[in-house]
Amino acid sequence: MSKVKIEGNASGTGTLTISAPNTNTDRSLTLPDTAGEVLVTDGTITIDDTNDRVGIGTNSPSATLDVTTTIRSNASAATNDATVGKYSFYNTNASASSNPERAYIEAGRQNSAWGAYLKFGTSTGTNATTEAMRITENGGISGGSTTNSSRGAIVWSAYGHESLDIRRYADAGTVAIFRDDTTVSGTISVSGSSCSYNTSSDYRLKENVVDMTGAIDRVKALQPKRFNWIADEDDTTVDGFLAHEVSDVIPEAITGEKDATETYTDDDGVEQTRDVYQGIDQSKLVPLLTGALQEAIAKIEELETRIEALENA
Repeated sequence: MSKVKIEGNASGTGTLTISAPNTNTDRSLTLPDTAGEVLVTDGTITIDDTNDRVGIGTNSPSATLDVTTTIRSNASAATNDATVGKYSFYNTNASASSNPERAYIEAGRQNSAWGAYLKFGTSTGTNATTEAMRITENGGISGGSTTNSSRGAIVWSAYGHESLDIRRYADAGTVAIFRDDTTVSGTISVSGSSCSYNTSSDYRLKENVVDMTGAIDRVKALQPKRFNWIADEDDTTVDGFLAHEVSDVIPEAITGEKDATETYTDDDGVEQTRDVYQGIDQSKLVPLLTGALQEAIAKIEELETRIEALENA
């Protein structure tokens, strides 16, 4: 015969209250055969007192907190800049209400252009938040910044120190590979104290190979300049080229079009226009400069031969 026994501490003033649910559906509290070991509430929450474990959705928790079901925030549906759910971690030496928040994971939605995100962060004050990394629904990853509004898949920012540190241990070799789809287009490799930036150049990738001619005339068409960058507060004068002036001579050295612009949606969902600047790969000038130097050397050697012949006449 089943029995119910409730005992109270004679010196205590606390009460135990069991209230019936406000529904016609029965509710049950199931206790295991092993006393004081596991408490199972309707088969969904398990407290393993022997091993100090709590299980949700499992009767046999294998960790301090073992959740084997979906975790969902009770926040309303996300709108722009809305937080769907936030899970915080606190120092175990103090309660969450009195101790500064140490780390958190937050799910939410940015504007319509960037969609949903998963944010990881830390903080140094009570309920303060400092974003460390964000993953967006379009596959973008940003670190050290509160936004990933760049078109780049990875945006990493750092204040006052290196934004990226790439290392290769044990031996020299490649530390980064760049591909056009699945085809390797270039690499970055290290060896000792040197670093090499490599673009593909294997003869097996090329066709219609001919010797360069007219290199001197093309070099004479280049217009090297001296200037300072607008963003350089020290106005340091440097040597270089204007991209659009080089594009007619060595078009493969230039990316982008002169005076190009593009439209984009900012973090507030407003469409904006910005400049798209041209770039130059100055290493592409090396073959032309080499060809021009060889032509000049050939002319010098021809003149030396003629002068020597005249002197010996």
